[in-house]
Order: sequence, then structure tokens, then C-alpha cells
Amino acid sequence: MNSAIEYIEENITGVINMGEAARRACCSEYHFTRMFSFITDIPLNEYIRRRRLTMAGFELKNSDIRIIDLANKYGYDSPNSFTRAFQTMHGVTPSEARIPGALLKSFASISFLITMKGGTGLNYRIVEEGSSTVFGISHTTKVPEAYETIPAFINQCEEERITNKIVEAGNGDERTWLKSVMYDLDNGMFKYMLCLDMPEEGVSDDFEIVVIPERTWAVFPLVIEKPEDSIISIWKRIFPEWFPNSGYELDSGPRQERCYWREDGKILVEAWVPVVKAKN
Repeated sequence: MNSAIEYIEENITGVINMGEAARRACCSEYHFTRMFSFITDIPLNEYIRRRRLTMAGFELKNSDIRIIDLANKYGYDSPNSFTRAFQTMHGVTPSEARIPGALLKSFASISFLITMKGGTGLNYRIVEEGSSTVFGISHTTKVPEAYETIPAFINQCEEERITNKIVEAGNGDERTWLKSVMYDLDNGMFKYMLCLDMPEEGVSDDFEIVVIPERTWAVFPLVIEKPEDSIISIWKRIFPEWFPNSGYELDSGPRQERCYWREDGKILVEAWVPVVKAKN
């Protein structure tokens, strides 16, 4: 199955011979398409459509290719049919996708393991943002332990009303709940700071201060709708799924999390990763 997927990915912009893909999976074309859909819960032609439109989205962000040429490259008969398919998946037209901050969807290539990764949509947008200064309280932790130690640190800050102190000293933006910054990565250790933007009048010496440099950011949003929803699920997918096909590399500097209240009462969390266009 992995050999079949490799063949599909190698020919994602050309003609995909299903008979050849099935041969690599050591079965008939009929059984290959049925087995693929049964295992992944996605029809094979839908998987190919999602992958092509994902790659088309990356090309729109990272090149000046004409939309008509992009449509032809990914197998569409006309720019109109390509635009309809692109908007159905991404929620924006190809022209709108080039606007800074436009939200696109990325579907990673599936890998067949004991468990599967990829095949599930990962929303993202690219944002240019100038430098800023934040203040807050930090906790130093080890990278392998972060998924356990950081939630414990946040709970401690809630119990000791430290988050309340940060909000009270903040800039008064009612929509923003909290931010966090991950910085000073060194020998497997880093600092995680609960924070907000520095107000004009400054803050007391009780807080730490960090300057976030001007950067290009890949932003990954998640609306918290169920108790099991967590921004951790986003972080676990960004590096193995999004970066390999994105045309971007990780840039230096802090990483961020931002948390907002929505009008419907739900919470929107975002993972902010500094990126730079990959060198050819």
C-alpha cells in the first residue's frame, strides 16, 4: 500500500494509472480501490483530489504561476472547473488564496502504519506580522515532557490566579483570553510563558518580558468544541504532515499559541510557527 501511495504521489500532477498503483499494492485494481476506501474511510479518487488541491494551494502561495496553468497542471479541463473544486475544498477561490492571511486547508499524504497519519484536513494561513512585546509568567520544561508539564503549569496558574493577574495587567482586549510563547530552546529545554501584549503603560517587575521579532507565520487554528479537543493535537501534526509539502522551512525565533473567545461562546486556539520559504 505504501508503494502504491508513493506511485500516486510521484504522479500527482500527471496521469495516474490505477492498474500500476494496484500492481504495486499486489492486488487487482478492483480490490485496491475497495481496500483503500475501507482502510482510510476516503474514496481513492477523493484522496487524489484532496492531494492535488493541497499541492495547488501551496503553489499559489509560493509562486507566480497563472491560475490557468495551475488548473491544467493538476488535471482540470478549465480554470472554472478548477476554481469550483478549489473553493469547495479551501473555502476561497484561487485568486483569494493569494491574499495575505487567507485560510487554506492542507491534506497530508497518507502513510500506512500500525496506525494512519494524514488524510484529515489541517487548516492553515500564512501571516506577516511585525515585532511585538509580551509579558507574563514562564515555566522551563524539557521537550519530551512538554505535553504533560505544560498543561500542569497552566492548571497551576489557574488555581493560583496567576492568569487573572496577567489579564488584569493586560491591554483590555476582551476577545483575547491568553497567549503563550515558547522560546529559548537550548539542549532539549525551553521556556513556556503565559502572556499578553505589553500595555502602553508597562507592567510591574512581577512579570517577565519577551520581544517577539518580525516574522512570517504559519497559523493553525482549532475551534474547541469537545472536551477532548486540544491544541496539542495540532502541534503533533504540523511538523510531520504540513512542513514536508508546504514549501516552507521552520524559521528561528519563538513559537506562539493564541486563545480567543468567539461570539458563540466557543474557544478558538491557534498555533503560530515562524516560517521562511524553503530554498530550491
